Amino acid sequence: MGRAGTGTGGEAVAAVVAGPLLLLLLLARPPPASARDSGKSEVGLVSEHFSQAPQKLSFYSWYGSARLFRFRVPPDTVLLRWLLQVSREGGTACTDAEITVHFRSGAPPVINPLGTSFPDDTSVQPSFQVRVPLSAALLSNASVNVSHPAPGDWFVAAHLPPSSQKIELKGLAPTCAYVFQPDLLVTRVVEISIMEPDVPLPHTLLSHPSYLKVFVPDYTRELLLELRDCVSSGSLGCPVRLTVGPVTLPSNFQKVLTCTSAPWPCRLLLPSPPWDRWLQVTAESLVGPLGTVTFSAVAALTACRPQSVTVRPLLQSSQNQSFNASTGLPSLSP
Repeated sequence: MGRAGTGTGGEAVAAVVAGPLLLLLLLARPPPASARDSGKSEVGLVSEHFSQAPQKLSFYSWYGSARLFRFRVPPDTVLLRWLLQVSREGGTACTDAEITVHFRSGAPPVINPLGTSFPDDTSVQPSFQVRVPLSAALLSNASVNVSHPAPGDWFVAAHLPPSSQKIELKGLAPTCAYVFQPDLLVTRVVEISIMEPDVPLPHTLLSHPSYLKVFVPDYTRELLLELRDCVSSGSLGCPVRLTVGPVTLPSNFQKVLTCTSAPWPCRLLLPSPPWDRWLQVTAESLVGPLGTVTFSAVAALTACRPQSVTVRPLLQSSQNQSFNASTGLPSLSP
């Protein structure tokens, strides 16, 4: 399965699920302009940086208390990393705080800071979240890594803990401001092999991964990936690991296949793959830095097109009939 790593200065950040309250903020507005820097990181890969303006956080009392950010992840991205920065402005009397940050692909996250619940029989996917503490230091940083992320819109929502609802006189209570800014670093593939259905694609794996993709058209019922004629220079069998599909937090459509033992050929069957999109396949050698692995990759698609449906008349007789809605009785038509 795909991995979503988190960290704050080397320490692990606990990831817990949230609950209801769909954030429908800012959907009508386009995402803010992103600062973008790109450069070669290694052969076939490009690194890019996206940044957005910081926003002040509020103690949570309703859905408008959350701050929502939208990022656009480019196609063929194999790794993304969010850099989360929280700062506090004010005197020493400002209280310590713990900022909660939610992540979701394709739509704003579903959160539940107040502990409410949806009505019965409501299906809700909670968001993936991390918590960033802000105590004695005026600045705190954290990071979240996602390998093989789905391309398209990703949403980040941040807020402070629930409001205490206390009434405070202006000028007597300390003035504190908590500022949150997320940056996005992505690693994108620029050299990728296209797999054509039922056409063997010869491939040689070295120490670094290789990236392939196959297009899944509409009405595809099954996708079968197969490795044939595998030969390894450093070990027996076929020491190859395939990672297929994207990560879409909080859930994902991703499968991992390790082809180190029989039966041969090594196969991975994906029922009901996502339609009308490219499916990314990452091949990694398990033989070591000095060995090579050669194989042929084949993708086979099974389609199931909808058949035409014939609607039969509700009332049939030797003569055509029409239904009179006012009287509730069938009336003869010429």
